[in-house]
Amino acid sequence: MLVNTSPKRKNKILQRYLNKKFGRLKIINLFFDNNVLMADCICDCGNIKTINAYNIWVGKTKSCGCLREENRMKVIQKIPKSDYAKIIEEYNSNKKMTYQEIANRYGVTKQNICRIVKGR
Repeated sequence: MLVNTSPKRKNKILQRYLNKKFGRLKIINLFFDNNVLMADCICDCGNIKTINAYNIWVGKTKSCGCLREENRMKVIQKIPKSDYAKIIEEYNSNKKMTYQEIANRYGVTKQNICRIVKGR
C-alpha cells in the first residue's frame, strides 16, 4: 500500500482519505506507483478507476469520465425552435428566474438559454 511513507504518516493518510468521497469518486485503496500516490476509486456510475490522488484532492478529477460525457451531451443537446418563444417569455415574465433555473427545467446548459434569450 503506502510503502514509501512512515507508519505514522501512512495511518494519517489512510484515515483522512480512505473511504471518503470526492465528487463522484470514493477512494477504496491508496498506493504508490513510481513515487506518485495513486488511488483506486469507485465512481457513482459503478466504474472502478485508478487516478493520481492529488488530482482527486484538489478537485481536478471528479469522476471516472462519466461527468464529462454527461456535460458534453448537455452542450450538444438541441432545443427545438418551438420552445424558443416559451423560454424568452418565461425569462421576461419572471426576472427572478435565472438562466440556470430555466436550463435545469429544459435539461440544457445555461449558456444555451443565455444565447436564446439574447437572440444569438
